[in-house]
Amino acid sequence: MLIDQQRLDRTALEANAGLLALLLRLELSLVPDVLQNVLPALTTWLKETPQANLRRSVQVWINALLERGASKEDLFMVESVEEDADMGGKLASWAEQLKEIGFQEGFALAEKAKEDGKAEGQVIALRGMLGSLLRNRFGQLPAAAMQRIAQASQAELEQWFERTLNAPSMQAVFDDGAPSM
Repeated sequence: MLIDQQRLDRTALEANAGLLALLLRLELSLVPDVLQNVLPALTTWLKETPQANLRRSVQVWINALLERGASKEDLFMVESVEEDADMGGKLASWAEQLKEIGFQEGFALAEKAKEDGKAEGQVIALRGMLGSLLRNRFGQLPAAAMQRIAQASQAELEQWFERTLNAPSMQAVFDDGAPSM
């Protein structure tokens, strides 16, 4: 069966508690909807279905869905109905694991943003301190010097700051083969 996912009516899918609608929603929904709505409804449906072959087919389909969207270390495989009769428990366990993965990824992103923010703050502070030090030592800054400072990396700023302490002229601070100021 081929289904054009772009043409599916999401409202109709959400109103339908049938297996096909639940499976399509599982594949098309974002994690919060899956955790809050789809997995509980699918769990209920599976508990009420005595057909072992159909349950096994659903398990195989879910495994295929998971393989498409997860790395091997993050993959949660569904065992056979005989080995794992509590499909609802398995789905609840996945929901918790997905929440934990989301938390860990969110935490990692927050840490990276924090580090990036610190680094950017240091660069901004260095630009300001270098500009002040240059003005105190050599007077008004030429536009070319202000532009170089604004575009410089942290390493360049640190190097120029150190040079400023003993440089005889502003040109000597920036003297690295660049055009004169």
